[in-house]
Amino acid sequence: MGKQAINLTSVTYAMKAQKILERRGIFSHIGKSRRNQAGMGCGYSLYVHDKDVLMAIGILTENGLTIVSVDKVGV
Repeated sequence: MGKQAINLTSVTYAMKAQKILERRGIFSHIGKSRRNQAGMGCGYSLYVHDKDVLMAIGILTENGLTIVSVDKVGV
C-alpha cells in the first residue's frame, strides 16, 4: 500500500493535524518534508496511506489547517 505526504508549514501544525486525524481513526506519522530536505524551505509532512489521503485532506481543511501540497511517496 502506498503513502502520500501531506505537507504542512511546521512541526506544530503537523502534530495538531496528527491528533485531529487520530480522533477520526486515520493513522499517520510525522516526518520532515521532502521539500525541506531538498533545501526548498522548512516544513513537515504528515504521511498517510493512499486510501485515507482524500478524507484526511478534507478533515484537515475543515479544521482550518493550511496544506502546502500533497506528494506521492515512493512508487
